Amino acid sequence: MNRRTLLSASVGVAAVSLMGSRVSAQTPADASDIIAMELTDTAIILPEEIAAGFYRVTNTNTGASTESHSVVARLPDGMTKEEFDVIFAADDDAGFDFLHVDGLGFPDWPAPNATVSGFIQLTPGLHFAFDPFGARGLTYMNVTGDLPAESTAGESDLQFTLGEMVINMPKGPILAGQARWEISNLGALTHELAVLAVPTGFTFDDLMALLMLDETATPTPDMKVIDYQPLAAIGLLGPGRTSVLEVDLAPASHYMAVCMFPDDQGMPHAMTGMYAFFDIA
Repeated sequence: MNRRTLLSASVGVAAVSLMGSRVSAQTPADASDIIAMELTDTAIILPEEIAAGFYRVTNTNTGASTESHSVVARLPDGMTKEEFDVIFAADDDAGFDFLHVDGLGFPDWPAPNATVSGFIQLTPGLHFAFDPFGARGLTYMNVTGDLPAESTAGESDLQFTLGEMVINMPKGPILAGQARWEISNLGALTHELAVLAVPTGFTFDDLMALLMLDETATPTPDMKVIDYQPLAAIGLLGPGRTSVLEVDLAPASHYMAVCMFPDDQGMPHAMTGMYAFFDIA
């Protein structure tokens, strides 16, 4: 399984336009605790080197493209930039399994001129970031030192857990407005989480009908059509990882939380049950 198959599965519903979550949450007092990630139309910009720790990440799309999905992950111990450059440039990605990438759960899918934000933990090692659509290429970030024991993102409002193949929704109500969601991957596989606005009455069968359409097919008039426009999302989250996402959802809306990361057959996890519907009053 390579990153090209990953792309075709993870964006099985057309990505056209989206609205990023725009949250002005409490910022750490020390500006060094912030990672300002930038997506231009041709590059992903991250610090070349940074100390291990817990950081608030702001992911800003300064370009015009709505195709703003990105992967930020840690390379296996001992793998060098030069080795990964060769793998990344190869057609078959031989020597690296993108299905088991150690993703950090960075806030994802910012709209043009918008910012999405959250908290992630950076463990020591060489990290890479790339755009599965291919326009922004590959970049590296070296994380140095030891992970501070006191690293924390503070309190979260709701807790979500991911597993095979399930999204465990929080016990408390999901309210409109600004909130922090703690998202933990308790499974053995890599997952992701995206929140989409869907029509009232939209079901799993409706989702399957869209996913099963051929890329060149036109939906029939009776199909409930949605665009893949995450209102809140984290990128790939490796096993045992936790990410905190800052969200701002509108009231009186119907939503679907979904994992579109593919299995070893190239099928999105959502097709085997990794989805959940919820409403906000």
